[in-house]
Amino acid sequence: NGSYAFIGTRDNDMWAINVPPLGSSSATVAWRQKVCTDGDITVPPIIGNDGLIYMASDSLSAGTLIAMCPGPVRQPKWCLNPVGGGIRNASPALSPSGNVLYVVIGGGALGAFDPQTGAELWRVQLEPKRSIGRNENLAPVVHPTTGQIYVGLRKGLYVVNPPVSPGGQPTSTLLFAIPKGYRMAPPALDVPRNTIVFGVSKGLKNTIYAIGLNGAVKWQRSDLGRGRFQNNPPVIDASGRIYLALRRTLIALDVNGGDLWRRDVQGQLNGSPILAAGRLYVGTTAGRVYAIGGC
Repeated sequence: NGSYAFIGTRDNDMWAINVPPLGSSSATVAWRQKVCTDGDITVPPIIGNDGLIYMASDSLSAGTLIAMCPGPVRQPKWCLNPVGGGIRNASPALSPSGNVLYVVIGGGALGAFDPQTGAELWRVQLEPKRSIGRNENLAPVVHPTTGQIYVGLRKGLYVVNPPVSPGGQPTSTLLFAIPKGYRMAPPALDVPRNTIVFGVSKGLKNTIYAIGLNGAVKWQRSDLGRGRFQNNPPVIDASGRIYLALRRTLIALDVNGGDLWRRDVQGQLNGSPILAAGRLYVGTTAGRVYAIGGC
């Protein structure tokens, strides 16, 4: 069926782009899907193991969640609207088995849905519903072994334990509280070392924390330079090295938070780097893409 790239835009559409062959500079649109009500799609879609594509929209603070079938033809599998709160800057996430879809709703609730039907399974209100700004990233992160869900909100980092049996209710704990007025980017999980790494910021002041699964601080740093954590969560490689895109600097830290290297770039770094095939890729607002490292 070919290869596709999916992107949401401010025209209320998610676009499916035919990925051209290597060496070709031209691409075509396979299809586009409009949300049920007016609302920008500021949520990067995710793709399940069965190829279903999950997208969401703020939809005038009502919220829309859609599953799209894979392939060259536009075919929604299900659409939920309203869901009881806007979904902005919060990509969905799947459980380790792929049988539960999680998404943050209204800036304060975590909802769980059946990825095949869209049926709501449960919802837990972690913080009061609120208006969601353009800059915060509220994407949940799922532990691939325990299935626990980590969500960074205004008060700090929450851990949600899914129900142990069908029809049960989840439990939640504020694992790590952050200072009032600070905002945080989604956490990164260093699974082999049982460590959670995340950054918080207020204005251009920032701190990066590494904590254990019990919430105890392993190390923290507030001397990395001015920059804001919002849509730029840390990235961790298999050896535990941590990569940060902070304002105009790409930073690499070791497992204990020590400096490995720094690289200044042209333009702002508004998103996280990507690790693939032994290289680190990052794009800037100056229209540049950097590839760092061997193969």
